[in-house]
Amino acid sequence: MEGMPKFEKKQSKIETSERYKDFIPEDFSDDPIKYFEEKGVQIKEGNVEIDGAGRVREDPTAVVDFPVWVNGAGEQIQVVAKRVNIEKGQISKSRDPFYEYKVMQIVRKLNLLAPEPIAKVESEEGHVIVMERVKGYRLVGKDLEYLKQRLSDEEINNLRQQVESKVAELKSVFLEHGLERKFKLADMIVDIDFENPDGPQITKITLVDWEKTKIDEGKLGEFIED
Repeated sequence: MEGMPKFEKKQSKIETSERYKDFIPEDFSDDPIKYFEEKGVQIKEGNVEIDGAGRVREDPTAVVDFPVWVNGAGEQIQVVAKRVNIEKGQISKSRDPFYEYKVMQIVRKLNLLAPEPIAKVESEEGHVIVMERVKGYRLVGKDLEYLKQRLSDEEINNLRQQVESKVAELKSVFLEHGLERKFKLADMIVDIDFENPDGPQITKITLVDWEKTKIDEGKLGEFIED
């Protein structure tokens, strides 16, 4: 309406890991939320789940693949972005929209496996975290369907048993370091050695989705400083 004051949208605040500053695309820097919405490709399957209080509990559209990022030297990185649900898990309890980002930083400082955090975005339209895309397979969804075409049922079951065995070890290690979380197949990305003479073997498990992780500051303090 003529004569009404015009308000400009505040520019998003972006913090980037020093190692990756040269990889950030200009159009992401200009408007990261628009970049997320227009260039992100949904990764997870399923539907949005809303609880009785009207809060979003699961939102598959919140996690997306970005196009490959390239720095001035021509090096490439594959990245995943996540729109933060501030009402979910420890994010809500801590009131820190970048709680998951912080947890991943802590896990990596402990030399345990988690995606590497790359950037975090604060804007009027919400919060976004960007992390490296972990290579490997999930033993659910589309990845599982692919593996079923390549492997026998017995081999698939053997992989699941290997995961169960390794998860028992992981739980113990994380609890020892003051980190408590659930270990769901959907939140694990595994490396598989398909050429092993004893059959396909799980060589590595990288955990994703850290927003529900509880931190025991007392135990953690024995291993890491803030």
